Amino acid sequence: MALIKVSELSSTGSVKIDDLLLISTTSGSGYTSNHVSIGDFVSSQPFLDLGSSGTSGTSGSSGTSGSNGSSGTSGSSGSDALWNFLGVYQVQIHNIGDVVTFDGETWYCIQYAPSGAGPFGGYVDVYWTLIAASGSSGTSGTSGDSGSSGTSGTSGTSGSSGVSGTSGTSGDSGSSGTSGTSGESGSSGSSGTSGTAGSSGTSGSSGTSGTSGSSGTSGVDGSSGSSGFSGDIYRTISSTNFSISPSGTTLNFTGQTGLSYTAVQSILIVASGSTTDYMEAEIISYDSLTGAFSVNVTRFEGSGSFSSWIINLDGASGGDGSSGTSGTSGTSGSSGSSGTAGTSGSSGTSGTSGSSGTSGDSGSSGTSGTSGESGSSGSSGTSGSSGTSGTNGSSGTSGSSGSSGTSGTSGRDGVGGEVRSFTNSTTWNVNHNLDTEHPIVTVWDNNNKVIVPGQITSVDSNNLTVTFSVPTSGYVNVVKGGDVITGSTAIAGTSGSSGTSGTSAPIGPGPTVYGLFAQTGNSITVSGTTVESTLVGGGTGTLSVPANGFQAGDSFMGRMVGHISSKNNVTIRIRIKTGSAILGDTGLLTIPQTTNKHYTIDLNFTIRALGAATVASVVSGIVFTYSKDASNAFEGSDFSVVNNTTFDTTIDNTLNLTVEWGTTDTENEIYSEYFVLNKVY
Repeated sequence: MALIKVSELSSTGSVKIDDLLLISTTSGSGYTSNHVSIGDFVSSQPFLDLGSSGTSGTSGSSGTSGSNGSSGTSGSSGSDALWNFLGVYQVQIHNIGDVVTFDGETWYCIQYAPSGAGPFGGYVDVYWTLIAASGSSGTSGTSGDSGSSGTSGTSGTSGSSGVSGTSGTSGDSGSSGTSGTSGESGSSGSSGTSGTAGSSGTSGSSGTSGTSGSSGTSGVDGSSGSSGFSGDIYRTISSTNFSISPSGTTLNFTGQTGLSYTAVQSILIVASGSTTDYMEAEIISYDSLTGAFSVNVTRFEGSGSFSSWIINLDGASGGDGSSGTSGTSGTSGSSGSSGTAGTSGSSGTSGTSGSSGTSGDSGSSGTSGTSGESGSSGSSGTSGSSGTSGTNGSSGTSGSSGSSGTSGTSGRDGVGGEVRSFTNSTTWNVNHNLDTEHPIVTVWDNNNKVIVPGQITSVDSNNLTVTFSVPTSGYVNVVKGGDVITGSTAIAGTSGSSGTSGTSAPIGPGPTVYGLFAQTGNSITVSGTTVESTLVGGGTGTLSVPANGFQAGDSFMGRMVGHISSKNNVTIRIRIKTGSAILGDTGLLTIPQTTNKHYTIDLNFTIRALGAATVASVVSGIVFTYSKDASNAFEGSDFSVVNNTTFDTTIDNTLNLTVEWGTTDTENEIYSEYFVLNKVY
């Protein structure tokens, strides 16, 4: 369908077209609209053919204004047009296809316009385009000169009528000619003055009426096009009471029925009247008959419980990149022969940390003797993850100390460095020009937090790529570490008499402990609701492991501490979960009256097997304790769980601790102050 904006109609029948809006259907029920430059149509035929004027007779031509031509025939109905004529503009929300009149002009809505954004001021060409301007009045035509009477002839056909205008003034009568037959009638001019009587010429037949000019203020005439397809509806509201919840929380609430949501769509859930309390989530399921939503929270801002929400579509947020796998620990360097300890040499300055080099295998212990002079300390290389030491054997008797060796030379400083920023991309191509295939790479998000990408690949000595599983924005810092120069070998001192050798204990592997997440503020207070809500507050690090990021034997320890108050004999339920997979569940616990007491949740879990649901397995041990008012005694629950049915290591997993009260009493409240998660193996 084409909407034409006409701003000028000349006396010669030409039309000036300012704008052309094309509306067409696409596959399904959507519409597209495009403005087309009139210059694109210069070589095309005219849009309106008003017909050329007939040949003028002897009489003077009519002035511009004439009697109105008859109305043109109605235009045929457009197919699948997006056209919804609403009359005079009202302050309300408008959608694509709404047509209104305002100040004598007709406007067409080209995109969703919020209430108050009408066809005026800065909203023109943003939400509205003009399709019919007010028509100006035509000027009166000048009087035609009187023509002299010609000999009678056959009547000429009248030319087609021009654009409608007012009648021109009559010309003066001409002097009468000699009698004869009338000349050909031209366009109607004024009669000449009477001459001597002669027989009148026959009148020419009237010309057919010209096609009507385009209307002014009235907008486009013609029958309305058939209604376009209804657009999908997503905006809804909900009066379900629930709290702002962190990533990984499953929320269930009721909105309006008949919406177009489908699984995996990203939505925005905003507390009514607020711009700071909201959540982003993905649809798990939506029932268009009942309006029931089930969603998984992926991001949140603000806090608190609300019972009035606005829900609409959201652009999908980019997720965190997958974590890189941990580097293997270097093997221990060979031990020197034991002697009595000499005075340590001074340490060399530390070089820039590089990636860990592998250590040499352990040598067998020599017999004890006097210590040789200490070798100078080499500069520190980049630290690998430490292996735990085996049990020490009993010491032999010490020999006399050797003199200290000189200090080793310092490691060279790191050189160079590049910082690059990227926006919403799954592959970051970095040209660092550091002339090394093994630079040190650190990746940051836009919140200045270190993130772990899916993979870092060294293309050559001057280029590398950083890849993510989803489009990600942030920064990458690339530097070149310094070399590690070892100290000189110590000169052995004179051996003392050997002490009795202790029995060597075997050196076994031990846990590598490092922090994954630390909460840096209080969580939201869960009170006055029976909706399952998170107890995890904001912090540093991550509680997420990407798909296929676990290894069999991975083990974790966490502790949460906070405050709890409750009425007497109310029920509470604590769950530890990742997505919908339960790692621990206290079930409904009936607790006595507590008033601002402390509680503790200790959790330990180990990945037993990898794979999809029913193949993967995780075992958990959970302890939940709290103090009650009566004698400040401790009570609680402890249990262990093996989940080998719903736990799945082939998908992203995000740890969450949730609470659910059995009643909505406001005396029931709980929040966390401290939560730390460590990986211990």
